[in-house]
Amino acid sequence: MKLTILSMSFLMGIWMTSSANVSAAEQPKVGVKDIPADSDTSVIVQKGKNAGFPNYEVVNGSEEIAGDPNFHEREAYTSWKTACDDFKKELKEMNKERLMSVSCGRAKLIRGAESNTSYSYVSSATYKLLVRIRDTTK
Repeated sequence: MKLTILSMSFLMGIWMTSSANVSAAEQPKVGVKDIPADSDTSVIVQKGKNAGFPNYEVVNGSEEIAGDPNFHEREAYTSWKTACDDFKKELKEMNKERLMSVSCGRAKLIRGAESNTSYSYVSSATYKLLVRIRDTTK
């Protein structure tokens, strides 16, 4: 008799636990409606505000800056400096609030190929932009 009572209470415990799990699992509800599925579509359901998904990404870029060749080394450097300033100005105008940093790099002197009579300066410019990868207005 005692064995039967234990098994009945054991069964009652299992039944009560399983019924509590079913009711807890049915409480949260998520409805997905009006999402176009004609192209690649992802639906992500998560708790919390923007947990783990960044709205912006930092993009690194580089460009070659070259001044006009000149017979005088000083004027060639001035030409490179002007090209550097123009590059920075244009990058700032095109990427108003998104530009994080810009550098023209170190100017390197290049001598003319044939007679070493002309000079020019070149460098590798680098920049960082903040690019939106997710629309936060919706």
